[in-house]
Amino acid sequence: ISPSDSDTSDSEEYSLLGFGISGPNGAQPATYPGVSELHITMLADDTLPRLPWPMIVRSHHRSLPVTLRDVFQVCLKNFHEAIWAAEFEMFSETRRKQMLGAYWNRLEGPGWSKRAVETEPIRRLDYLCGRTHFRGFEPAPDGEGFMMFVGPSV
Repeated sequence: ISPSDSDTSDSEEYSLLGFGISGPNGAQPATYPGVSELHITMLADDTLPRLPWPMIVRSHHRSLPVTLRDVFQVCLKNFHEAIWAAEFEMFSETRRKQMLGAYWNRLEGPGWSKRAVETEPIRRLDYLCGRTHFRGFEPAPDGEGFMMFVGPSV
């Protein structure tokens, strides 16, 4: 779910996800039946009842349903956003520790230089605490929007 920090094209960025989202897989409708707008409001197995940053996914073309590519574009953009200090403080101490652990694990990965680490903010991606593998979504139990499922990277 994390976009590359380099200036890559969409197709290169999506190929990093290992799903071929820039090809025919990405053109598949995200739901059946297709919808023109999809609200992702919950994260499965999360301690919070609502996703802190709900997402609205709209079809890239008004005559087509929301596609998997549309979903990934919105998720990538959303989770790449930096978390402000005031936002970070809203989470429980336990969650903040988990997020910091995910942050440091992310920065220990390939491609990070010491200089980049000094300027890299905590991102919404770190809220996922290492569960960055998109596993799908289903209608939210409360009937409002969809619940997204994520898991550890494989």
